[in-house]
Amino acid sequence: MSLKPKKFTKKQQEQLDQKLAPVYRNIGGLTFAVGLVALIAGLRIDRVYGTQPIFTLVLVAISVPLVLFINSRTLRKAIAKAVAEVEQEKTDKK
Repeated sequence: MSLKPKKFTKKQQEQLDQKLAPVYRNIGGLTFAVGLVALIAGLRIDRVYGTQPIFTLVLVAISVPLVLFINSRTLRKAIAKAVAEVEQEKTDKK
């Protein structure tokens, strides 16, 4: 895998954007869902044990790197797949 960014024409870049748009939406929803679950779980645990918002803060803090890890893996796979598809279309047209 080369570290040099690939050059795409405007049309190819538009194709990439169209292929990746659903992935961006999914990542936004996943980020919201994980944060909401961490918040609700933390509030409920705090209520059960009668603690200050310790568990809420800890779970929300843990959810941040978790979401970053999941999002980076998802994006890397999706971008690699989209780039391969666009390059395949480019070679098929030749």
